[in-house]
Amino acid sequence: MQKFVLVDFNGVVNNPLISSNSFHVSHKIKEEICLKKMKILMEFVVKHNAIPISVSSFSSDFSFLEFGFLLEEEYPELAQSFEELFLQGMEYHVFSFDKATINKKLLESLKNCIIVCFEDQFTFDSSFNQIWTNPDEGLTKQHIQQAENIFKKGI
Repeated sequence: MQKFVLVDFNGVVNNPLISSNSFHVSHKIKEEICLKKMKILMEFVVKHNAIPISVSSFSSDFSFLEFGFLLEEEYPELAQSFEELFLQGMEYHVFSFDKATINKKLLESLKNCIIVCFEDQFTFDSSFNQIWTNPDEGLTKQHIQQAENIFKKGI
């Protein structure tokens, strides 16, 4: 059964010490992303051969998950494997500023899959097995362990 990982940016893989109220463009995300969090996300995705999908409300122009390449020099195999999965996920990516629209369209396209969703504010469909992050802390190894347990039960 195919596995998917839905990921928000703010409150999940960004650096909470850097806040921006401006429209997120790629150079801002490059400044705000936390590489440590991105690495643990990438390791989890690659370990489970899961498809990563951005559910960030500012992903209408691009997906911040593209920034896995920032770790390419340090972790070339991890970055390459993540990129391959990321490219598969672009088939499912929803280009919208409205998270309700993202939720609805993903519900239509991700049937009969095992899904985990890392999010700090918006409530997605319960079938997405949402794991809540604290926006002041973001993604932690404990969240990854929760996701591991969901994937184990779903097999």
